[in-house]
Amino acid sequence: LHAPALAQPPDFDTAVAPLLASHCLDCHRGAGAKGGLDLSRRDAVVGTDGAVVPGKLADSPLWERVAAGEMPPKRGLPAAERAILKAWIEGGAKWGADPIDPFRVTTPTRAGYDWW
Repeated sequence: LHAPALAQPPDFDTAVAPLLASHCLDCHRGAGAKGGLDLSRRDAVVGTDGAVVPGKLADSPLWERVAAGEMPPKRGLPAAERAILKAWIEGGAKWGADPIDPFRVTTPTRAGYDWW
């Protein structure tokens, strides 16, 4: 099943950052980020040598890992969230608040501000 294409790139702060906070930042944030990949900061993610190359899915290692079902490990990313990430990269990967606040949303492993 394929998720429908989005008409315009999703807003980073309302769609992409919460996705990354929910599924990625527990492992990929700060000095001890797994694989040396800190997904909480724009300069570590976006750029020709980064995990995301704006507008170029095939050149974006982050997308390759997500599309292959390798990330997040054990459960992959749901189709609707893959569609958001794909549309964001294809639409130029515009970043918002930097760094991403990992506590914006509650995840299965920790409470966020929305918990309270």
